[in-house]
Amino acid sequence: MRKFILILLTAVCLMTVCFRTEGGDEVKKPIFFMKLADLTPDSPELANFPDSVREGIRFLKETDLDNLPLGTTKIDGDRVFANVMEYETHVAGEEISESHKRYYDVQCVIRGQEMQACIPYSAGLPVKTPYNKEEDYALYEPAAMPFWVDGSDFPTKITVRSKELTIFAPGEVHTSGICPETPEQIFKVVVKCRAAE
Repeated sequence: MRKFILILLTAVCLMTVCFRTEGGDEVKKPIFFMKLADLTPDSPELANFPDSVREGIRFLKETDLDNLPLGTTKIDGDRVFANVMEYETHVAGEEISESHKRYYDVQCVIRGQEMQACIPYSAGLPVKTPYNKEEDYALYEPAAMPFWVDGSDFPTKITVRSKELTIFAPGEVHTSGICPETPEQIFKVVVKCRAAE
């Protein structure tokens, strides 16, 4: 019992690690990261997410992910849908970051591994493509995440492996596709889940 309590306390501490933005007081949580096997739509970790995210998790749990066709799979119209993709990871320093305003990204690696990162939005980030309302994205230059090249231990840099997932909320600037070691082919699904209106 004592061992269980210690593990539980450690998990709570890890889930509440925060960092501050350069500008001052804004506090953000680290990347939401879990093994797909450890989640269900009713998992307490999802309690603060909208129903659309729980529906996205249900899709990931009930679908034969290894045989998903490339492209878009509709789940609930434009409220919840999946984009299935295949690409080769690349070295740090070439990444383009993105953010959204209307959708959560539930990113699940199906085969392979990649590094992902997340920072809070800041007006000073170097924009590559201004926000496109119709497509719900803005893109940022590689300089938005300089810790890839300076070797620092940024608290939101993480390696995601097969059947592991991350969730990025609207407003979180995130990037993926960086190789932890050598470039490799990735097969991945990103479930787009509309934020509560």
